[in-house]
Amino acid sequence: MITRTDLNWWLDLEPELDWQFATTYAEGAPHEYVASPRTEGLDAADFARAAHVIQTFGEPMKFYKWTRIYLRTPMGWKHWTMERDLDETTLVNRGRVEHVYGIQNMPATKSNVSGVPHSGVARGGPGSSDAT
Repeated sequence: MITRTDLNWWLDLEPELDWQFATTYAEGAPHEYVASPRTEGLDAADFARAAHVIQTFGEPMKFYKWTRIYLRTPMGWKHWTMERDLDETTLVNRGRVEHVYGIQNMPATKSNVSGVPHSGVARGGPGSSDAT
C-alpha cells in the first residue's frame, strides 16, 4: 500500500535526479525523463514505487488524445508514466505544470487516500479502450 511516506520519498528524491531532456515531441510537448537502469539513485523497485505514487496521488489529465495520471508537485512539475503494469515501469516523465498537453476535460475523482484527487480507471494509452 502506497502512503504519504512514499509520496514524501518521491518529492524529496525528484529534485536530486539527473533528468534528461526528451527530444521526442520537444517542440509541442517539452518534457524530461529518468529511465531504468540508466538513472543513478533509482533501481527497478524505485521505478515501481514512483509509478505507484504517481497513480495513487495523481489526477487524470489529457496527453493529447490519451488520458494519463499526472502527479503535480509543489516544485511546479507534473510526473507521469506510460506502462500499464506499474511494477514494470522503466521510465518516469516530468513536464512543467503550466504546459498543457491537450484539452483538459477529465473530471477529478477521489482515491481511497482521503482527500487525494485521483482516478484509478484513467490509465489510457495507445490501443487502450479509454483513448479518445
